[in-house]
Amino acid sequence: MNSPIAPSDPPKPPAHPPAAAAQQRFALGANAFQHQQYAAAAEHFAAAVTGNPEWKDAWLNLARARLRAGAGAAALAAVDQACALAPADAAACSLQAVIAESVGADPARVVAIRERHVGLLPKNVEAHFLLAMAYWQAARLGDMHRSLQHCLELDPDYLVAHWSRLQTESSQHFLDQPAREQFLLDWRQGLTAIEALPLESPALRAQCTAALQLHTNFALAYLGRPLVAEQARYGAVITRMIGNVVGPLAATRRSIPAGRKRRIGVISRFLFRHSVSKLFMPALLDLDREQFELIGFCPGHYQDDWSAHYRSTLAAYHSGVVPMAEWASRIRAADLDVLLYLDIGMAGMVSNLGALRLAPVQAVFWGHPISTGFATMDWFISSALMEPADGDQHYTEKLLRLPNLGCVFDPPDFDADADLRRRLATEPGQVRAACLQSAKKLSPQNLRLLVDLLALEPSLRLSFVPALSGLALTEFKHSLATLCSERGLRFDDRVQVHDFVSQTQFAAIAASQDFILDSLDWSGGVTALEAFWHDRPILTLPGPLMRGRHTAAMLRRLHLHELIASDQADYLQRARALIADGAWRRHLSERIGSNKHRLYHDPEVSAALAEWLGSVQPESGD
Repeated sequence: MNSPIAPSDPPKPPAHPPAAAAQQRFALGANAFQHQQYAAAAEHFAAAVTGNPEWKDAWLNLARARLRAGAGAAALAAVDQACALAPADAAACSLQAVIAESVGADPARVVAIRERHVGLLPKNVEAHFLLAMAYWQAARLGDMHRSLQHCLELDPDYLVAHWSRLQTESSQHFLDQPAREQFLLDWRQGLTAIEALPLESPALRAQCTAALQLHTNFALAYLGRPLVAEQARYGAVITRMIGNVVGPLAATRRSIPAGRKRRIGVISRFLFRHSVSKLFMPALLDLDREQFELIGFCPGHYQDDWSAHYRSTLAAYHSGVVPMAEWASRIRAADLDVLLYLDIGMAGMVSNLGALRLAPVQAVFWGHPISTGFATMDWFISSALMEPADGDQHYTEKLLRLPNLGCVFDPPDFDADADLRRRLATEPGQVRAACLQSAKKLSPQNLRLLVDLLALEPSLRLSFVPALSGLALTEFKHSLATLCSERGLRFDDRVQVHDFVSQTQFAAIAASQDFILDSLDWSGGVTALEAFWHDRPILTLPGPLMRGRHTAAMLRRLHLHELIASDQADYLQRARALIADGAWRRHLSERIGSNKHRLYHDPEVSAALAEWLGSVQPESGD
């Protein structure tokens, strides 16, 4: 891969000698830059361009120095000036894009720069790929895929283009069922193409490294199928790529010594106030410190009050951004007995590490509830109430069914936004319901079912919280508006779609509803637990997979079987009954209020997890 000009590149010498004074300041700037004195370098380069405002190279070097000195906006202004002086200079245009991205410029502006760069270098595969990534950041997924196709036309073996096309949809949500089917077909074909590449080759090491940092296999879980064979193939590809990046690792011990505290590692990118930590960290913090030593690994920068608590509470805590091989070394050096992944499939570094054998026993919780496909992952830790009878067939891992919900969730420690809740108050004669799930969880069939309910019940006002913004939010609204129009409904009168919201705003939206409508293929997890805290009834239709049965399990814990539908027709019938009978809704809310303690900080789960961690032994193999 040819790298674009980076902000840290050394200053460029003048192409045409300017006035002596400007040359002197340029030379002083170059010397200061080489000695990492970036503020001084910027001062000298600024003097050089003052002496010769037409000196493109001085403007470029001023941009580099300002960026390294932390003056991002000023760096962008300098490189803009250089590009205005030399609009056909591809290297200057590349630097402009790099600086714009590094300072968080508007995605539309970055796209415009990258498009101009491709115009200057139409046969450069990397230019097309970087444009594709700019489209991705701007949520222009269709344009992203077209640019990736251009990459592959220029270089059919360009791994990062294959990888990005495999892992991303062409829109933020599937517009219809054929789009879902086409994504799976394209995914299978894309994986076949990657499998055929020489992934172990040193020539592909840089591309393997880049690809593994770009995307995870996040979207496959939203297709409503187990896809175990596909996950296993994907896991084998990741293992090949990881082997090229990290190199051979010494064999990890495959026994757990008796007579010492068991050393338990927990790893996630989201060891802060995040859904996966909400679900699983309380059970781990409940572990008896006389029996277990708990060590945290968080590949990332972000910190908050929860991450600070983990850092002060755990026996050891590692965080930061370092290469994959360094993370593997740190984890192996901890000499763990069991390594627990809160999630695999949501963040690249953690997902990739799952393909390595770093502890005698390795297990994953249901933070992203789909089999990892990794031969190195021994156990999938799930919920006895959520798993279907044939759940063991849905994983390459052995299935551990913890009691009840299989998690220890503490009640929310924040209040609903009072102002927003007042603004969302129901008007007389109306019934307010919401679907609280992200757009990715809402299949085309699911959206059509909800619009059918709107058509049947004129008093219903329906809200969505799709976790989208910008173009993606516009596309989602358009899909809903089209469905409403087909049924003769005025979208603006009947539907409210919220932008990204804070957790207090989310709580206000949930608390202001008369009831909640659960999604189908992938039901509410944390969203349902937080809505139940506000005593809101949730109507659900459990699916065939664990991820479609979260809310049903919660309703069983609450003894509210009447809110579990048997099929889509029954779902509509029960929803219509909820709309029609306010007294029944209030009665359901009272029962939730009386029984909701059964959902939170479940000691049975903590005890079962501790028992398993204290007794599990590795099996022979990898």
